[in-house]
Amino acid sequence: MARNIGSSSTRLSALFVAAILVPGCFLAYFSIQNVSSQKELAEKRLQEEEERLAVSLGAYLRDELTRTATAFFAAPDSSSPDMREAALPADIRPFVVRAFSLDAAGRLLWPRYAEAVTAGASAPESGRFVNLLSSAEAAEFRRRDLNESVRLYLEAVDAARQPAARAEATNGLARVLAKSGKREQAVAQYVHLLERYGSLRDGDGMTYARYGLHQLALLRADDPARVVEPAW
Repeated sequence: MARNIGSSSTRLSALFVAAILVPGCFLAYFSIQNVSSQKELAEKRLQEEEERLAVSLGAYLRDELTRTATAFFAAPDSSSPDMREAALPADIRPFVVRAFSLDAAGRLLWPRYAEAVTAGASAPESGRFVNLLSSAEAAEFRRRDLNESVRLYLEAVDAARQPAARAEATNGLARVLAKSGKREQAVAQYVHLLERYGSLRDGDGMTYARYGLHQLALLRADDPARVVEPAW
């Protein structure tokens, strides 16, 4: 009798191992493999997104550099005579794209870039913008009132006079929208920040393009709609 009980117990143990533990081990193994695969896919997707954004940013920066250089040279040229007519022989003028003149100390006499830069210096921001930005930051960081912060950042964007001020307010607006879980709106604001103010720098000296690119990659990597479903 005791021998029969022992045999039954052994068979039940073996059956338990075969029916429960072995399949459970297989399931655990495949689950771990699936998590690892999903991680690799997410990392690859993030890398591809960063590369795509980097290409787009590079094209934008090239266009922005061309536009800025053209405006920079056009400003003094419009108020200065063409020195090629007076200083260069007629047979050389067609080969000179831009003439300039320096004094003995190496200071630029013509074109008058210093005057052009001074004339185009940015005006200070209004007190209204400064107050709105300060209130928006207080609502965001001190009171944790994200809805109020969004409203104030939007008003600050409208009140800003200079691109740098609009970039700062837009960056704050995108940040708060991301904190609020409004992913699509945050992405739209970061894209706007990249396209319009990417070459400008924030208070820490970082370009908004670099910061916005990083935030866009994070937002899109965390987007549940972009997660690849496992194939079972």
